[in-house]
Amino acid sequence: MRKYLILLTLLLATLSCKFKNDLDYPVVEGSFLSFSVEGQKSVQISPADRTIEIELGENADINALKVSYTLSEGASVDLPDVIDLSSPIKVTVRTWQDYEWVISASQEIVRYVHCENQVGDAKFNLGTKTVLVYVTESQPLISLKINDMKLEPDGSLIKSTTGYVTNGDGVDVISEPCLFPMTLDCLLERTFTVMYNGESILWNFKALQTESLAEIVSVDPRCYHARVRATFGGSGTPSLQYCKAEGQEWTAVPDITVTGVGISADITGLQAGTDYMVRICVDDYTSEPFSFTTEEDAQLYNSSFDDWTKDGNGWYAWSGDNPHIWDSANKGTASLGVVPTTPEENDVMKGKAVRMESTTAFGQFAAGNIYIGNFVKVAGLGAELSWGTPFSSRPVALKGWYKYKPKAVDKAKDPHTDMLGKSDNCSIRIWLTDWTSQFSVNTSAKKFLEDNDKSIIASASLFSDKTDSEWQQFEIPLEYRDDRKPTYIEIACAASRYGDYFTGGVGSVLLVDELELVYE
Repeated sequence: MRKYLILLTLLLATLSCKFKNDLDYPVVEGSFLSFSVEGQKSVQISPADRTIEIELGENADINALKVSYTLSEGASVDLPDVIDLSSPIKVTVRTWQDYEWVISASQEIVRYVHCENQVGDAKFNLGTKTVLVYVTESQPLISLKINDMKLEPDGSLIKSTTGYVTNGDGVDVISEPCLFPMTLDCLLERTFTVMYNGESILWNFKALQTESLAEIVSVDPRCYHARVRATFGGSGTPSLQYCKAEGQEWTAVPDITVTGVGISADITGLQAGTDYMVRICVDDYTSEPFSFTTEEDAQLYNSSFDDWTKDGNGWYAWSGDNPHIWDSANKGTASLGVVPTTPEENDVMKGKAVRMESTTAFGQFAAGNIYIGNFVKVAGLGAELSWGTPFSSRPVALKGWYKYKPKAVDKAKDPHTDMLGKSDNCSIRIWLTDWTSQFSVNTSAKKFLEDNDKSIIASASLFSDKTDSEWQQFEIPLEYRDDRKPTYIEIACAASRYGDYFTGGVGSVLLVDELELVYE
């Protein structure tokens, strides 16, 4: 009997392996569609990495942040209304499967101390609540003028200071209210009392004298000019000189700004992609030369849109062995006979232009477009793209020519359904970024380059809903957020501004020609 039971068990096990489990759950991605906390400056949601990175304002309480969010359809998450992001947290978004997300926050509090004859920036030790300031040897510590100070977040108040004040017989401990600028005895360490959110916070302050030789601190070279910072001891008459690296004919910088012991200047009239040196002179002293190289006045291949190749039904803005910098939606639609982006040979400013016409493909709205990067694949009802090409110069503007003939918006999806019936908009946009690789765009998953993305160094945009009977010249200045060097550039043009959201007017046509990067 036992023998038959064993055989029956083996038979059932074998048969069970032959039948497919028809109850397999569908794969439904669990994602955050939006996320915000009280006091945020920006939020970056990365569905691909399943991360949320939050930049907090100075006044946000990182230990107790009120949170709100939306999830993809059918998803849920166990997340309280108030979260502590003093360190990253992991949460699980559940659908039929579990998806682990990491939420993190950063918070930068600007702190500074500005004194007369200060050398360099103040040094802060957050653990011990100590600030150290260096001043020149000629600055008496017994009478140090402090012009301004900020030790805690915006809204904090430096209420008072306590210190040892020398007299004929010794020293006295004296407390006095703070009203900057003020001159204090800083021979010995002082204490400053800061009020923030009803709490008293004590900071220790120490000033030290240091030898301050004249030296070049930094040079920020652009294409045809360079910004220079230098320091000196505070006495004597300082000047700056520069020359090409291969020559020794030094030229005086005509305009310099001296603030205390600091010097700043902008050296103009330089040549692109050239090696230079700069030095500081104070009376009989001359510093070691500081070498720098100006940036190239780089342009992008085929920004005139004169080179084209036809592959099957699709047109592409390159030719031969030249770099394939530009791409469009053609790779995803040409197999259906839909080619939104084509060369224009008749209505042009010079040579050829790019013609972009919004249409439909796969039953979905498809904006005529061209962008720097690569079409990767069709993804859902949209497309996956790789944006950008390596680039390290810093232009000040993008200029060129465009001509637009919009139609009324007759295709729209959230969040732009209010555009129905209104005139379509074209867009010409440029970004400089510090990406380490191309940026992944997924129009189906609504993954785009957002304006508050921290990787953006500079950007500029042109939007228009006007019908042009003639070509329009434009020059849009880049707005720089800081002095970072870019690693990538992206330019994207579209006949329908909200085409990524499947919104626009079928038949809207945008022509673009002779794009050029402008340098100073």
